Amino acid sequence: MQERIAQTNKVDIITVYENLMKGSRNHLRSFVKLLESRGVKYEPQVLSKEEYKEIISSSMETGGKGKP
Repeated sequence: MQERIAQTNKVDIITVYENLMKGSRNHLRSFVKLLESRGVKYEPQVLSKEEYKEIISSSMETGGKGKP
């Protein structure tokens, strides 16, 4: 999505992409936490290990109503 953000200057479209990315990162955190609670160790399949670790080690993200 970063490529798509770079291709537009429309604030509403950028906001949608950024909120979708926040949602994806939050879902990843939630799914990994659930798997760990069941004794399953998740290994990233698409993300690099560095990007995965960065997401997992950061807090849940909030936003909405046009706020980043």
